[in-house]
This record gives sequence, structure tokens and C-alpha cells, in this order.
Amino acid sequence: MSAAFLVTATLLVAVSLPSPGQTKEELLGLLDKTISESDKYVSDKLLRIKTIENTLHSRGVSAEKQYDIYGELFDEYQPFNYVKATEVLKEQKSIALSLGDKAKINDILLKEAMLNTAAGEFLEAMNNLSQMDTTIFSTEQKIQYCNVQQRFWNDYNEYQKSNDKSMLRKVGYYRDRLLSLAPQGSNISEYITVRKSIDEGNFAQADFINRHSLSKMDPSSHEYANQAYYQARICEALDRREEMENWFIRSAIADIKSATKDNASLFSLASELFNDGDLEHAFHYTQYSLNDALSFDAKLRQWQIAAILPAIQKGYTENQEMHHRRTRGLLVAVSILALLLLGGVFALLSLYRRQIESNRKIAKMNLLIQENSTALEEFNSKLTQMNKDLTEANAAKEEYIGLFLGMCSKYIDKMKAHQSKIRKMALAGKYDEIIKAASSNEAVEEELKEFYDMFDQAFLKLYPKFVEQFNGLLKEDSRIELKKGKLLNTELRIFALIRLGITQSSDIASMLRYSSNTIYNYRAQIKNSCLGDRDTFEERVKQIGN
Repeated sequence: MSAAFLVTATLLVAVSLPSPGQTKEELLGLLDKTISESDKYVSDKLLRIKTIENTLHSRGVSAEKQYDIYGELFDEYQPFNYVKATEVLKEQKSIALSLGDKAKINDILLKEAMLNTAAGEFLEAMNNLSQMDTTIFSTEQKIQYCNVQQRFWNDYNEYQKSNDKSMLRKVGYYRDRLLSLAPQGSNISEYITVRKSIDEGNFAQADFINRHSLSKMDPSSHEYANQAYYQARICEALDRREEMENWFIRSAIADIKSATKDNASLFSLASELFNDGDLEHAFHYTQYSLNDALSFDAKLRQWQIAAILPAIQKGYTENQEMHHRRTRGLLVAVSILALLLLGGVFALLSLYRRQIESNRKIAKMNLLIQENSTALEEFNSKLTQMNKDLTEANAAKEEYIGLFLGMCSKYIDKMKAHQSKIRKMALAGKYDEIIKAASSNEAVEEELKEFYDMFDQAFLKLYPKFVEQFNGLLKEDSRIELKKGKLLNTELRIFALIRLGITQSSDIASMLRYSSNTIYNYRAQIKNSCLGDRDTFEERVKQIGN
């Protein structure tokens, strides 16, 4: 590899690594948050799958188009669900066979071989590889074939844990052949170069190249998750342990965000955290990894997790028990201390009760003094109000008496004048005029009008806001509007007399010169127009002016 390329890769790494300043604790917090949101990412994945599946049922979809649609479905299912991925490949292979397209059949066999290899189904993968017609391979198919072969022999060698070097030689052969076919700088070329550098122990070179590849990838993608996993393994080889764990975390976050169920990073991280003594995280991450493996439904990852899960569960359980023992010990110590404190509290309470009792007696005496003082103030206030009410009542009585005497005096003067007028007419022999005057209602009407005016003025002098307050007891559309120059009308005079305590309709009729039925009808009509209960209306009228 040229020095210029190494310098370029170093510069790219310096500017493009995802959040290099993040600490392990910050990354673990981000991972926990991502795990809590994992259902959302799975829902997004299922929605994409459903959208693609719906296109299969559209009208006029050709066999070639169906083949492409199943290819899209396989890309979604490959890291998500092994069984579904194999079912999709089966449908795609059926279409390829019906079309008689050998190139398409080779594509399916390459996908099946890689899928079975990743799932640990090595016999099935070997069978897929043996069925291919390599004589008609395109350049891209040759590259994919070499990639599947190097992955198969590498994983099979790790699974067998054999000392047979022939498998590793096959890995090296197919990687060299792939690098001769793939364009330099392509993703597959850089990926194989990294794997080769790791196997050859050239970790510095692998570090440069892989960081350069990571700088070009979406941190939420499945590809980023794979490369971040290898970056963690590179850091492990370079003895950069904390950085290794950070790359495992980044890889696990990308796996979750891309809804990848066939993953290794979270399980690897759990193993490292277990060794660090972080049993809480190790236990929960292992459980999550196992659930992913069960969801992916392939045996290899389940076996890998099952191998270490008992140790992590045992460590977590022992840690919890130790925590419970410490908690119990602490509770005993706290209980003893609480008993000692309780004894001191009882002693203080005894003194406190004595002080409280003394304060209570003083407070009781102060309260008694205050109550007596308050009662005296209330009595003086009531006495003052009674004197005020008595003064007002006396003043009202004096005003009533003054008005009554004035009215009586005026009517006596009128009677004397009328008597004098009749006597003069009799002495003059004007008997016809006397009879005419006695028969006429004009004088009576004039006197009645004058009586009404005098009553209105006298009453409103006592209760100046009577009209306003009376209207306030009526509905808005029934309120009384007086003609210009009028102080009261018949309805108001009726209830003015009621306010004065004259409640019998016959008495009111006699005073106002109406029949009892007319007074009754006026009272009923007004009560029907009142606000609130009509039965209490006249009692409310009697309270006007109080």
C-alpha cells in the first residue's frame, strides 16, 4: 500500500470518525436509549417489507419484475429473519427456473450460500456452491463467488476449530483472487483488504483502511455495523481495550437502528463488560442478543450466546445476592442506630410534652381573655346598632306623624272652606247651585288626584329608591316606566301601601278608590312578572329600604 494512501486515510479518519470525543459511559447511555427505541426501528423495517410485498400484487407485474421485487425483499430479510430470507430466495429461484435464466439461478445460489454460511448451515452452503455453473459467471458474480468462498472457509474453520491449514489457504486464495477482480477502492476491495490485513497480523494497516471505509458510511446502516465490529477486533489486537468496547457499542447501535437481528457486536460487548465486572449491562445485553438470535431463527448465533449466557446469568445472580446481603447488613445497622435514636427521641419527647402542656395552659388563658374581649366588642357593637336602629325608627315615626298631621290639617282647612261656601250659598238662596255642587264628581276627582300626589310625595320622601328597587324585583320586559311628571302609578301605589304594612286588598281598594277585584288582579299580574318565587314577592317588597 502506498504511503500517499496511508496519509490520505489518516486525514479522512481525523475528520470523519463518529463523535470521537464520546466516552464509554456516554456511548452506553446512547446504546440504552437506542435499545429502548428498538420497537420503532423494527416497525419501520416491517413497514418497508410490507410496502415491497404490496408491489407483488399489483396488476401487470411481469416475471422479471417479480424477480427484482423478491430481490429487494431478500435484502430486507437477510439480516432480519433467516427463515423468511430463505423463503424469499425459494420464490426468486422458482421464477429464475421458470425463465430458464442461468445467470439469475447463479445469483440465487450465491445468496443462498452466503445466507447459510452466516447462519452456520455449512452443509447447505457447500451444496449451494457445488450447484453453480461457474463457466458463465459475470465479473460481478466472480467477485461475489470469491467473497462467499472466503467467508465460508473462514467461518467453517472457526466452527471446526481445526489445525487443518488447508482451509486457511483456501481463504487466502479466494481473497487474493477477489482483490484481483474488484476495482481498487471499492467497498468490497477495502473490506477484504481489512480482513486479510487482520489475518496477516498487519493491524496498523487494517486500522487505517477500515477507518477510511467507516468515514464513508451511514452510522445507522448494516454495513457500518459490520465494519465497526471489525474495527473493534482491530483495536482488540492493538490492545486498545476501551476503544474496542466503544466500537462494539457503535456497531450495536447501528445494528439496532438498521433492525439487524443477525448481529455479533452486542453479544461481544456483553462478554467484555462481563469481564470488566459490569454485570448489570452484561446481563441485559446478553438477554437482548439472545432475543435477537431467536428472532433471526438461525442456530449458530443461538449456540454462541448460549455458551456464555449461563456464566453471565450466574455472575449477575451472585452479584444481586451479594447486593441483597449488603443491603440486609446495612438495614440491620440502620435499625440499631434507629433504636438508639428512638431512645433519645423519647427522652426529648418527655421534655417536649411538659413544655407543650405549659404552653397549652398559657395559650388557653390567652384564648379565654381574647374570647371575653371579642364577646365584649360584639356586645358593644350590637348595642351601638340597636341604638342606631332605635334612633332611625324614632325619626321615621316622627316623620310619619308629621306627614299625617299635615294631611289632616290640610283636609280640615278644606272642609271649613267648603262648609263656609255652602253656608253662604244657602243664605243667598242659591239652592240649585248647592244641589249641583253636591251632585258633581269633579270636586271628588280633584281631591282624589291631590290625595294621590300628596301620598306619592310623602311615600317617596320616606323611600326615595322605591321605584328603582321595586323594578329590580321584576323581569326586564315587565318593569314599570312612569309617564313624564308622574311619581307613582296605580301598581306602585298598591305595593307602596303593602310596604307600609297595609296588605288586605279591601283596605287598599278603599284607600285608592278601586274595587277589591281590581286590586287583586293588579297584585296577581305583578307577581306573575316577578323574578324568583312569586309566593315570596310581597315579602321582598316589604324589605325595600331596609
